[in-house]
Amino acid sequence: MGAFIISRLSSMPEDEPDLCYKKYYDEFCLDSIVGTIGQHSSGSLQATPGISLSVTGDGLGQKYRTPENAWADGADLFIIGRDIYANSQGKSSKEMVQEYKKRCWELVMQEKHHDDK
Repeated sequence: MGAFIISRLSSMPEDEPDLCYKKYYDEFCLDSIVGTIGQHSSGSLQATPGISLSVTGDGLGQKYRTPENAWADGADLFIIGRDIYANSQGKSSKEMVQEYKKRCWELVMQEKHHDDK
């Protein structure tokens, strides 16, 4: 069993420093930390929230990124929510899951992984 530490939410301003995940990662339960949730690679397994194929933001301060943008910044896992069940493209949730699966899998199967750049 392991935990992910939140380092940067997709609603945080870009100029705001990352949360203090590094302190917890270095000083506490190092063996139980499996990665971070954030917008940029932290050097560990990276789960990136706020993924959308068509929307860049909303009235609540949420910022969205395409899978390609997140992948380029070190995402290993994509956290996709609202764009699946309330997308602006008029597609069913099943259609959106299939589209995300295709696009994200294509990124993962590219010749070079983002860590190999």
